[in-house]
Amino acid sequence: GKQYSLSSSSISALRANPRNSGGGRKTKAAIDDQIARDPNKVSLPVSTPGINRDVEKDRLATLMQYEGNVPAVRPREAMNTKTKHYCPRGSNALADTDDSSNTALLQNRFAELSKNVEENQKFLQDMTKAGQAKQYTAQINGAIAEKTREMREIDAKLSQL
Repeated sequence: GKQYSLSSSSISALRANPRNSGGGRKTKAAIDDQIARDPNKVSLPVSTPGINRDVEKDRLATLMQYEGNVPAVRPREAMNTKTKHYCPRGSNALADTDDSSNTALLQNRFAELSKNVEENQKFLQDMTKAGQAKQYTAQINGAIAEKTREMREIDAKLSQL
């Protein structure tokens, strides 16, 4: 094969200082010279707006939470419901009924909730006897509190009717 030899001048050319070569920062003198040659051509550097870090963090957190399949979220007004929780159109039974059937529905729901509360309390007692109450107490008490809150709302509605 061919032998290549590098002279000291070619080595120094390879090790050029980036400030002095064409690719580094310009010195003030070089900028002044450029402005003196053509003042209209020189433009100030334009800063591009950065990304909003908080918004990007939220977006990435949502992507990770749903493993890339982020569900579309509709505002509550777009759901067209008359209740606190989502109900598909046409299934909101309390919205279109008269007072007597509405009272019957509320009483049925109240009875169902009270039965669920009793079942949850019995389950918690059974788990206490089995020595596993610590595992279920917070979850069951939360469910009981939610159901009693709904029972209070139903009671208030029944007292208004």
